Amino acid sequence: MPIEIPDTIINIIGGIFIAWFSYRGFHSYAIIREKRTNLKNSAIELINAFKPELEELKSLEAWYLGGTQNILLGAYDKHSKAALEFISHLEGTERTKFREAWERYKGDQEYEKSGAIFSLSEKEKKFMQYIAQSTEQENRDIAIKNIKHLLSFIKI
Repeated sequence: MPIEIPDTIINIIGGIFIAWFSYRGFHSYAIIREKRTNLKNSAIELINAFKPELEELKSLEAWYLGGTQNILLGAYDKHSKAALEFISHLEGTERTKFREAWERYKGDQEYEKSGAIFSLSEKEKKFMQYIAQSTEQENRDIAIKNIKHLLSFIKI
């Protein structure tokens, strides 16, 4: 003889399950929404961190030695803070790829000043200046390319 469970108890148990699943669903949705909001905010912060230097590098007309390095080193702390905040919201392969792009960008910032003093003739100085200008354009192009690559990870 089967045991009969009153409809009221079945309704109560069903209501508890529905309430529990609804709560879990809304809670999961809230967590996902918060993650997306944090990612979006950190992406905006990353764009704002790099935008002034990217514009300056693109429009820089003066050919002075170390121009690219001076521009980027002056903003390095701001860039680093924004990049680390952004990467904390990425997951999986996106995080790995962004970290690699960041390391490539950071590598361009390593700047060692030489303490050596050279005695160059005027001809040698002009030649060195020509090489430095050529290298400066390459540095600027590489920096712009690397910044654009970092910003390409942003999908808003």
